[in-house]
Amino acid sequence: MSLYLRNIGMTCWGQMVCLWFALAGGAAEIPTIITLRTRTSVDAGPVSIGDVTVLQAGNPAQNRRLASIDLDDAPQPGQKLTINAKQVEFRLLVAGVPQQTFLVQPNSTVLVTRKTHNLTSERIVAAARQLIATRLPWKAAEYTLTPAAPVRPITGLIVPPDQVILRPVLQSSWPPGRNVHLTVKVLVQEQLFATVPITMQLQRFSDTVIALRAIKQGHVINPADLHVERRDVTGETGYFTSTNHLLGQTMRVAVPALHIIRADNVIPKKTKQEPLIGVRDRVQIVAHTRGLRISTLGEALEAGRKGEVIRVRNVNSKKVLQARVVSRQEVLVNTMYDGVPTSAPRVGVPQQPAAASRGPHSVAADVASEPILRRLPPLENKP
Repeated sequence: MSLYLRNIGMTCWGQMVCLWFALAGGAAEIPTIITLRTRTSVDAGPVSIGDVTVLQAGNPAQNRRLASIDLDDAPQPGQKLTINAKQVEFRLLVAGVPQQTFLVQPNSTVLVTRKTHNLTSERIVAAARQLIATRLPWKAAEYTLTPAAPVRPITGLIVPPDQVILRPVLQSSWPPGRNVHLTVKVLVQEQLFATVPITMQLQRFSDTVIALRAIKQGHVINPADLHVERRDVTGETGYFTSTNHLLGQTMRVAVPALHIIRADNVIPKKTKQEPLIGVRDRVQIVAHTRGLRISTLGEALEAGRKGEVIRVRNVNSKKVLQARVVSRQEVLVNTMYDGVPTSAPRVGVPQQPAAASRGPHSVAADVASEPILRRLPPLENKP
């Protein structure tokens, strides 16, 4: 009740003063009525008259000027500052403000404390989420990151939140599992103010092939067995994102309905090895005999994979030979050395009878049309 009566008295006093000036001065300018607040909180820096008082009446432009005049420095965190009416009046006079243009309510004081700020938990979580997102290879729509437990805000900051620096540090190994552990360091004026531990739950979502119905072991997969739906695949490996690679494969194990089908659940189809040499490819025909390497240019008459024997034609002599595929550019002919063949003929391909009755170097001679000879190291004697 006493505070209410005091406020009524202050208002009446100000109105009476304004009325007196209006009656006495006629058209004279109405002075600014300055009333000190009971208490206030300020940020770091100087404390101005506008921080600790309420300005009423007067000229608006003059009121803005008076409010900008500094009174004192802000108190340190945890300390208090008291300012009275005489200090305000003295500061205005020192600043050159005419005394007749303002009236300071007498016998009043204001208690000034340092303003503190809070750092919201949402901003702390956002800093942790941003660090993890920069390391993940997925699009934002393919995963979620949520705190595993509530994060408490930081209170008692002596600077506004926009002046706080957050520095998240990853604690978990990479790549992460479902839980990602971090600490967020809160820096105020380049000094460590607090460290916030936080655990983020990672969920990864992807289109996944599942068994539409129970599939038995040994069953050959067909389109009616499969379905694609979006699933949480956090920590999952070996799953399929489309049915294309599964159709026609055989189940290695039984899979219940609505379960994810993984690569180790199926027996993959054997892929046929592509030929190294195609028909009409140019190749080097090579023969080894008596420590010599004889080679000439040839043309493949058949396609062949590595290790297969195909027919090739000597480009210079036009003779057709049987040769084993060694690489994409080289084939090795069937020569004899000490009665031991250096390469076996292809199964199912009839051999030329004349080649068997010829001498050990007769086939090599077919190769040696403008040959390139290289001396090979001597072969070890065989028992």
